[in-house]
Amino acid sequence: MDAKTYMAGVFDRASDTYEQVGVPFFAPVGAELVRQAAPAPGDRVLDAGCGTGASLIPAAQAVGEHGRVVGLDLAPGMLAIAARSIGDHGLANATVLRGDAEHAADLLPGERFDVVLAGMMLYFLPDPPAAVRSMAALLRPGGRLAASLLAQPSREEAEFLTRVAVALAPFTSAAGGAPSPIGCTRPPS
Repeated sequence: MDAKTYMAGVFDRASDTYEQVGVPFFAPVGAELVRQAAPAPGDRVLDAGCGTGASLIPAAQAVGEHGRVVGLDLAPGMLAIAARSIGDHGLANATVLRGDAEHAADLLPGERFDVVLAGMMLYFLPDPPAAVRSMAALLRPGGRLAASLLAQPSREEAEFLTRVAVALAPFTSAAGGAPSPIGCTRPPS
């Protein structure tokens, strides 16, 4: 079994209890990622690794009825919960799609987004730089790729983040994109 199939299975099996960590966690982290990415009314947003919709729902609310949000995830259970949440919130401007962030550009040929969100998912991927390149290929000129991470990185994680930062460089503040020096946000404290 490959790593992607394994991880999709883990999240699929956890989907029913994923939000039950004892304290609100995913919703505030998702909302902060959307706040940092600052999608505007009418924007098109891709939420790669959307899970149960922690970033997808606030993004759909931010872009309004003239915007569009696509949630992408490998785990069917997570997508089912995200789709239910879309319906519960009455959001006609959001949809979910089963797929792999490393191949997002292949799944959405011809699509371009103002914002691509990667909420706490890069470290689950076997090839994060490939996923960043694929997600970045879906950005419109001047678009923003925003990612969130779980915690202060270890030395090994910092090295990993440096590799991801190289892939994100064309889309960070120097290029008119996300304000963070490596395009990543941390959960609010």
